[in-house]
Amino acid sequence: MYIPLCMFFDGITSKGQMAETDFKPNGIFISYSPSQGEKQEIKFEYSSISSVIRRPGDKLLIVFKTSSQQMVEVKAMPQVVSILKMSGHRPEYISPIDRIYTDSGKLFTIIGGITALALILYFYIIPFAADVFARNLPKEYEVNLGNKLYTEIIAHDSIDTLKTNLVNRFAKQIDFNTNYSIQITVVHGKEVNAFATPGGHIIVYDALLNKLGNSEELAGLLSHEATHVNERHSLRAISSDLSRSLFLSIIFRDRSGVSSVLVENANMLNSLRFSREMERIADEGAVEIMLKNNTNPDGMLQLLYLLKSVDKTNGDFTYLSTHPATKERIADVKNYISNHNIRIIPNKQRNLIWKEIKKTSKE
Repeated sequence: MYIPLCMFFDGITSKGQMAETDFKPNGIFISYSPSQGEKQEIKFEYSSISSVIRRPGDKLLIVFKTSSQQMVEVKAMPQVVSILKMSGHRPEYISPIDRIYTDSGKLFTIIGGITALALILYFYIIPFAADVFARNLPKEYEVNLGNKLYTEIIAHDSIDTLKTNLVNRFAKQIDFNTNYSIQITVVHGKEVNAFATPGGHIIVYDALLNKLGNSEELAGLLSHEATHVNERHSLRAISSDLSRSLFLSIIFRDRSGVSSVLVENANMLNSLRFSREMERIADEGAVEIMLKNNTNPDGMLQLLYLLKSVDKTNGDFTYLSTHPATKERIADVKNYISNHNIRIIPNKQRNLIWKEIKKTSKE
């Protein structure tokens, strides 16, 4: 098998020399012209082959068992490969990088690159874009969206009108330091839970409300949820969960598409999990609100202790599954309170409303 264009390395100099190679049954014959001197021919037995290495560009590097490491680079023609295999020398790759430059390697590289890009988009870029979208959504649109979500959720719940009125009266005695109109709805249900929709609605299940021991705990609960509203945590968390749909809507500038996706998934709000950072911000925000309202911030700590104690006896305690009262959260709140001056002024009106709330819970 004659191959006219080859590169021969004589083992003396590092520079290869143009050569002609002929694969014959009794060996490999290489003809080359040194930089100085006449044309030379050298023969190698197949038994003198040390290794055959596949190289990028569909080439083979045949290394011989000589002290000077002589070798020849030839085109990887099918006939040559067959001859080498028959002599017991199967061409192999010695570098993963070399494999990349093969046809199959290029294909796998392209597939791998696309897969890696898809994963980066899915786990990082799309959620980031969704969070940016949620942060910059006009307030009017967020409120409108929150109203739609609220309507969808309430359609499946029974509202406790009396407690709803009382808790809203209670909330009006608290300055939540927010531009949103906080509206609270108390619903019947065994589910021990509370959550906020985008735009200002806070839904509290009476199973949780009935477990609160004092007005400070209720103030802490409402302040915590109000902070979630103020920081757009619900919208941002939903956006993260539905980021692929939101991302496509951003690309096509289809805000109505975003709205329909969120409304269809409204019921996810009651099981929405906030990030550790969001919970920390909501806890600190609750303490800040309580301090500005001259309310004992220990109510927030008591709320966390209450939630933690109830969780030990109730495996279906939904509020803790979404708002885990971890030791870290309790420690953070303690530390945050200790770094502030506390001035407590009893709010008689709020305390009276609290007594009415507790009275309705016993009836």
